[in-house]
Amino acid sequence: MMKGITSSTNNYAIQFSCGNAKPCKKGSIMVTDATPGSATDVKKIEVCNDFWTSTSTNHLLYDSSKTSPDPPYRSNDDKGWCAKRTEDKEENVSKIKDDDFTTAGHSVLHELTHLDSLAKIAGLEGDEDQKNAHGTTDADKKGQPSGAREFLEQYKKGKTKDTSPDYNAESYVAAATEVYFMNLCGFSEIDPVVKS
Repeated sequence: MMKGITSSTNNYAIQFSCGNAKPCKKGSIMVTDATPGSATDVKKIEVCNDFWTSTSTNHLLYDSSKTSPDPPYRSNDDKGWCAKRTEDKEENVSKIKDDDFTTAGHSVLHELTHLDSLAKIAGLEGDEDQKNAHGTTDADKKGQPSGAREFLEQYKKGKTKDTSPDYNAESYVAAATEVYFMNLCGFSEIDPVVKS
């Protein structure tokens, strides 16, 4: 996915639209037009009204230009994003649970992975059942980083017939979120760790 996102050529066009458009259903925070098309087709990502109040989007990454890291911002220090666990003497382990690292940006990245042209650049194969769309899907057991971890474990054990982790939108976003905060804060792991 990063190959498509960081590409310097114009490989896809996106328009963000805010409000409760037709695709927004109760509980939806964003909806993406993931239908196949040419790279110049403008695809819409609808930002639904629930985006602004959802617990999964109520934090933003810290903006150092702000004088106070009040909500929706958390500071990048040990009182904010980079708080480390102290109760069991493990160094460099996040005190914040994995799902609490979700941000508005996390949700936007999730929706971007659904885009056909972006996924095509990333090398994902088209799905015949989805009109040859290349974008990721939302697995039944999706949701936040812990859901992506649980889904991966179930997939490895052959206990799900759902899409592979390569085609699960949350798999990409959970990995990006965890790597970002592990690098920012010097964490060796983010709880809970799922071990096989």
